[in-house]
Amino acid sequence: MVSESDFSKDVAVQVLPLDKIEENNKQKANDIFISQYTMGQKDALRTVLKQKAQSMPVFKEVKVHLLEDAGIEKDAVTQETRISPSGIDSATTVAAATAAAIATAAPLIKVQSDLEAKVNSVTELLSKLQETDKHLQRVTEQQTSIQRKQEKLHCHDHEKQMNVFMEQHIRHLEKLQQQQIDIQTHFISAALKTSSFQPVSMPSSRAVEEYSVKPEHPNLGSCNPSLYNTFASK
Repeated sequence: MVSESDFSKDVAVQVLPLDKIEENNKQKANDIFISQYTMGQKDALRTVLKQKAQSMPVFKEVKVHLLEDAGIEKDAVTQETRISPSGIDSATTVAAATAAAIATAAPLIKVQSDLEAKVNSVTELLSKLQETDKHLQRVTEQQTSIQRKQEKLHCHDHEKQMNVFMEQHIRHLEKLQQQQIDIQTHFISAALKTSSFQPVSMPSSRAVEEYSVKPEHPNLGSCNPSLYNTFASK
């Protein structure tokens, strides 16, 4: 609600700048000095101009205010002062309506601001989660790459060890085979030597006589000569 006293105060406040403008115009008009010279006073005019040029005057910016504009503003102020009570009532109703609209819209604006704040917080959390997810992916990729490198190195070491072991085993087998060959050659050479240098043993004369004297063996005369040959070969 706007009272008539408040409205009159507003009007008075609006009127004050016009008075100040007129006072300023009067002061500025007093500051201006106009000098007049006759046709034969050129030297005096020159001396005065030189003095003014040496004194270095201060330039002032003067704004021109037309009297017609001031009269229009005064007419507008008087018209505002002559507003009827119905206009004041309509202004008060408009003010009340705007106040009611603001009052009803205030909670909605608050709710909207709260929602915007929550949405901003959620977006920040999502961005942080995405960053952490990316960081975890990078860490896992680094760990997997390190594990693969370690596994490759471990497999390479195992391959080296297996190669060394196989080489040692092959060398050992070669040595054993060589030893077997040496032993076989030694036995073969020994057997050949013994067979070549062994003397032939002949039966003694006494044994032959004993076999020939005994008459109780009737079959001795019909003995197989191959038996004798065996003894002879011995």
